Amino acid sequence: MRRAIITIGLVVMFFWGSANAIESKNFYSDGNIMPNEQWNAVSIYDTPPAHTTVNMTGGNVSSMHTYDAIILNMTNGRIEQLYANEFSTVNVSGGFPGYGSMYAGEHSTINFSGTAEVLNAHALNDSRINITGGTIRWLDAGNEGTINIYGGDITEVWTHENAFINIFGHHDLMKISSGGMNGFGFVQGYYNDLSWFRFDFSSAETYSHINLIPEPATILLLVVGGLFLRKKD
Repeated sequence: MRRAIITIGLVVMFFWGSANAIESKNFYSDGNIMPNEQWNAVSIYDTPPAHTTVNMTGGNVSSMHTYDAIILNMTNGRIEQLYANEFSTVNVSGGFPGYGSMYAGEHSTINFSGTAEVLNAHALNDSRINITGGTIRWLDAGNEGTINIYGGDITEVWTHENAFINIFGHHDLMKISSGGMNGFGFVQGYYNDLSWFRFDFSSAETYSHINLIPEPATILLLVVGGLFLRKKD
């Protein structure tokens, strides 16, 4: 039922944005997407030898596609569906409110520290989605890829298909297969910046799709301590 409601919301928001957008736009060199601009589709390409950089400070884009080794910096506005391709890098530090979807493919990277009510995140093959901060009420991770979480205030997490989530933090990271607001368990602990977090799981299978990765420095101390005790014996 929850998934059906989310899907309906995404469809409504997509067609609303498309109906109010003006037309499509292509970037082949550096540029900006400003507040009050509305585009049905935006595509960004490289023009060698320079790398195209586009800064989005507002506006609404129904469908955003990035190619080649371009850089997109989004600090405000709204992108309803984001497709990062071909070694491109997308930095989202603001905007992306409400319902949104992001797809990272073909060696691309999406760095997210913005705000989203519901964020559908799909990392394909060797691409990456890094969540470093911001606020996400419900994170839906799908397809084959891996999402790395280094920070952020996330309420619920749901994984399906073959998606995995890596959570980086201190050695006291913990995941539980029962309890929480949905009864399917939760994960909690401290990020490397010492901020505390807790994510509740939205499905039973999510538990097995979560990898806890302690801080490297902590692991090194544990290894050195173990060697010292062994030598002492």
